[in-house]
Amino acid sequence: MGIAKHRGRFGGVIHALLLLATIVAALPAPCLAAEFLVRTAGEISLALQKALPGDTILLNDGVWIDQYIQFAGNGTEQAPLVLRAQTPGRVVLTGNSRLEISGQWLVVDGLRFEDGALLSGQHVIRFTGKKGEAAHSRLTNVSIVNYNPTDPATRYFWVSLHGQNNRVDHSRFEGQNHSGVTVVVWRKPDVRDGHLIEYNHFLNRPLGAGNGFETIRIGTSAEALSDSGTVVQSNLFERTNGGIEIVSVKSGDNDIRFNTFWQAAGTVTLRHGNGNRVTGNFFLGDHVAGSGGIRVNGTNHVITNNYLQDLIGLSGGEIALFCGQPNAGPADNAPVKNVTIAYNTVIYNSEAAFKLDEGCGTLGRTERPQDLQFLNNLVAGNGGPFFDGQAGDGLVLAGNLYFGKKMRGIRPGEIRLADPKLTLAPDNLWRPDADSPSPAINAGAVTGIFLPDMDGQERDREPDIGADEFSLAPIVNKPLSARDVGPAWNK
Repeated sequence: MGIAKHRGRFGGVIHALLLLATIVAALPAPCLAAEFLVRTAGEISLALQKALPGDTILLNDGVWIDQYIQFAGNGTEQAPLVLRAQTPGRVVLTGNSRLEISGQWLVVDGLRFEDGALLSGQHVIRFTGKKGEAAHSRLTNVSIVNYNPTDPATRYFWVSLHGQNNRVDHSRFEGQNHSGVTVVVWRKPDVRDGHLIEYNHFLNRPLGAGNGFETIRIGTSAEALSDSGTVVQSNLFERTNGGIEIVSVKSGDNDIRFNTFWQAAGTVTLRHGNGNRVTGNFFLGDHVAGSGGIRVNGTNHVITNNYLQDLIGLSGGEIALFCGQPNAGPADNAPVKNVTIAYNTVIYNSEAAFKLDEGCGTLGRTERPQDLQFLNNLVAGNGGPFFDGQAGDGLVLAGNLYFGKKMRGIRPGEIRLADPKLTLAPDNLWRPDADSPSPAINAGAVTGIFLPDMDGQERDREPDIGADEFSLAPIVNKPLSARDVGPAWNK
């Protein structure tokens, strides 16, 4: 009886295993990602007719001349569709070659555009095409170098972002000398873009003839009152001298953070739009003519934890706030209101640290900036004063420290006057000396602003004055060099 029960139990197990094997055998075999090696734009189009999410189209190493590539398809979040160089950096596109990225969850990796030229109104790389605007797509490990026409007045764009939630990263954009923005975000009214532009190297853009030579532009004046939500972070701008606006913000709710501007003749300009944040950037001018900091129009901006050193200056101050036009239209100068400027270090610069009324009296600009908060800023060694000009109503000052000879614009007791006792650290940044001790340490006003300092270190309950909070925590944000950005194959 026991033996029969035992055999019955094993018989049931065997039956279950056989049933499971039958089910597994009936399931489709797992799909393996495929690779398609191609040699022309036409072969790319043919491969796309067969490619599935997770597949890779490999561009054969070599020089590709006059190729119009239309990378149109759809991947998934877990299995993007990839267009990649067979060997990163060894696929060189030239002549009038250009690329369109169209669809969702696409990745373009390792291409090199060099010594080509396009017609006016075209785009070297464009995030739209046969399948509409791109979304959740990525351009990475790419370079565009000297893609210039014979006539610098010929206007076209190097990278045009359309759609939503796209990313441009670890790429190199060098030597653009013609009219047109290097990386531009094209917007639709009331549509949030959510793009990410990070770890790129922008370099060697000579002075342009007039407007239209920006390195990055987010939107246009027509859509400026809606939010883009674009993040520009951890990029190196090296000698990007095309125009006064290196980064031109013409929309709202964007973050310009952790970037390094080195020997760059221009500024981050909040030209149109509201509610933008400029935080944790390094402006290192090396006394180059035209090197500047931040220019401000609009409302509800936050400018914190920036380090500005050795700037010659533009717009009358390293951080310049513009007078506005009453009833300003989309392309006008909107009045500046409710802007917080806190925890910035402005050191050894030629202009005033803060210009309070740039452009007043010109072009109908009569409204002075109002409701400004200057909190815990450190200014030392400047050729100019702490303030220049006169703000409107609602100026709040707390915790600021100034060390210089030009006291213009400061009333007694408003700003602390003392030697901040800075020391040149191994990273060539001037930091408060803890051994002296510096009067900037633990001397800041309590602000309710809890953003990390320029190093990415948390501030304590007794905040320091300036961009640097004395801390023994690891430094996670620093001035960037060519080793930190750009394509992995071009270090």
